[in-house]
Amino acid sequence: MRLNVFQRLVRNWDTVHPYNAAQIIHITGQPDEQNIRAAWQTTLTTLGLGPVHVRGPDYHFESVNGSASLYRLAILDPESSLDEYVSAQMNAPFAEAELPLRPFLQHQNGSFYLGLVYQHWIADSASIQMLMREWFVRIYDPAAAHNLPARAAPGEI
Repeated sequence: MRLNVFQRLVRNWDTVHPYNAAQIIHITGQPDEQNIRAAWQTTLTTLGLGPVHVRGPDYHFESVNGSASLYRLAILDPESSLDEYVSAQMNAPFAEAELPLRPFLQHQNGSFYLGLVYQHWIADSASIQMLMREWFVRIYDPAAAHNLPARAAPGEI
C-alpha cells in the first residue's frame, strides 16, 4: 500500500516526537484476562495485523502467522493512574519492528478499562474503533466477529 499525505506528514512528525493515539473502553463487570488475551491474539490473526514495514512510499502489515502470542496485553496495576499510563505510552516511540499497537487492561472496582495505544500514522480513529469493536466482539460474542482480513481503503488522501 502507498503512504497517503497524512501518513507521510505524521511519520515526519514522529521523527521529532512520537505521534501516538489511544482508544479506551470502560466496561462494567470483571475481566477474564485469559479470554481477553486470546481474543486479542485472534483479532490480530484474523485481521492480518502485525508489525508494519515501510519501504520508500509504500508500507505493508506483516501478518502474525501464528506468532500473535508474542504481542502481549499489558495488565496495569489497579492502583496506578490510567491517565499517567496512557500519557506515557502516547509519548513513547514505537520501534521499527514493533507491533504498532499496545493493548492494555486495567481492573477497577466492579469494572475495567480495555485500551489500545497505537502509532497514529498506521490508522485513523475510525479504523482503530473497528479494531476495538472486533476485539470486544471476540471477547463477548465471538460468533458475531468478522472473519476476514482487514482491507485498506484504496487511493490516496
